Amino acid sequence: MSEANSAPNDLPPHIEESVGSIARLQADHHHSATPRERAIECMTTTLGRANSIVALAVAAAAWVGANLLAKALGYHPLDPPPFAGLTGVGAIRRVFAPRRCLARSRHFRDRCRCGHRNCAPSERIR
Repeated sequence: MSEANSAPNDLPPHIEESVGSIARLQADHHHSATPRERAIECMTTTLGRANSIVALAVAAAAWVGANLLAKALGYHPLDPPPFAGLTGVGAIRRVFAPRRCLARSRHFRDRCRCGHRNCAPSERIR
């Protein structure tokens, strides 16, 4: 038995009940979601993390650096300054970002419309 499982539970019963309810809600939501909804949720969660922003910044800096280095060494850079290719990738990302948010909010709204129990009672539409 692990140490976490053998440790005495110091939480009041109402807290334990709340934590259990939240865990059941999340499990129900995960099991009732379609593969497409899970993929969208995974994508928005991954892209919304701070490390993905850092990765994008590093990738952009590497792209600019590689193209400037190629030009300095006398090679033909793939995307010479002012980096139209990088700008295009950024534009595509900006086009899809709001759609990811809308898809996620639409998923939540649809669950509320059908009276799904993951929604607050005031948000349910019957």
